Formats: sequence, structure tokens, C-alpha cells
Amino acid sequence: MRVKKIKEIEQRVCEVFEVTTDQLNGKRGKREISDARHVAWWLMVKLPGLPRELIARRYQTSQSAITQGIQKIDDLLSIKDPISDKTFKIVSKLS
Repeated sequence: MRVKKIKEIEQRVCEVFEVTTDQLNGKRGKREISDARHVAWWLMVKLPGLPRELIARRYQTSQSAITQGIQKIDDLLSIKDPISDKTFKIVSKLS
């Protein structure tokens, strides 16, 4: 179930941010790619409540990197950054 939910979130993020799954799962990338990755992490924690440890293992990164990425999205959402529209578009597609 968890893997299915992760893949669904990744698919929706890739569609909205116009990135590939390889780019999303990569270690580096332009800001658009890292923003997409952080939104994916945010969605994985906020919607199905996946543990950060699971997400960190999938993306081969640390839990603190996951936490920082999620905090970045929380901050951007609080100031109505343009990323908000994309994030909420994905949320509506996942509901």
C-alpha cells in the first residue's frame, strides 16, 4: 500500500512540475527539480503520513534532509509562493 501511494504521489508531482521520475529521484537538479522533490516529500508526510525514515531510504538521503525539504515547502505555502498552486493542484488530484 505504501509503495503504491508513493508512486502515485511521484507520478502526480512529475506531471504538474513537468519533470521525469529519474529527475525526481535524483540527488541533484535545478531548483524546479528540487522543489518538485520537496513537494513530493511534503505530500508523502502530510497526506498518507508516511514516516520520514521510509522516505529517506527511498530517496537515499537523510531524515534531516527530508525534514528540511518539508519545512521549506511549509514556509513557501505560508507566504503564498507560486509553488502553492502546484502543490494544491496535486492534492486535488490525489483526493
